[in-house]
Amino acid sequence: MKSPEEEITAEYVPTGWERVDRAIYEMKSRLASAITEEQFQAIGMLGRETIITVAQQVFDKKIHTTEDGVDPSDTDAKRMLDAFLGYELAGASNERTRKFAKSAVDLANNLTHDRMATKRDASMCLVSVTAVASLIKLIHETKITREDMKE
Repeated sequence: MKSPEEEITAEYVPTGWERVDRAIYEMKSRLASAITEEQFQAIGMLGRETIITVAQQVFDKKIHTTEDGVDPSDTDAKRMLDAFLGYELAGASNERTRKFAKSAVDLANNLTHDRMATKRDASMCLVSVTAVASLIKLIHETKITREDMKE
C-alpha cells in the first residue's frame, strides 16, 4: 500500500522543460526519504528554484510588464509570473488562477524558512509546484496572440 505522499505525487506529466522536470523529480525523490525539518525545508528550496525556472521559461520582458513597473531580476519569480499571467490571463475572470500561482510561490518560500516543516508541508509544496509548472506550461502552449483576438 502506498503512503499518502506517494499517492498524491505519483502522477506527474513532464513539462518538457528539462530543468523543471528534473527538479520536480528531485523533489519527489527527496520527499520519499526526508525525515527531518531541514530535509523538508530543502524540498521547499527546490520548489522555489523550480518556480523561478518556470518563470524564466515564459517571461518575456518585451511584452510582460510588471504592475509596479519594476524590471524583475532573473530570480524574481513572483514578478515574472505576475507579469506573464497578467498579460496572458488578464481580467477579473482569471483572478483565481493568478492567485493560485502566487500562492504556490508563497508556499515554497514559506517552507524554505519553516523551522518546524513537516512531511505534509513538503508534500503540499511538491503538489503545488507541480500544479503551477503544469498550469504555466499549459497557458504558455495555448497563448492567444493579440492577432488571434482580432479575428
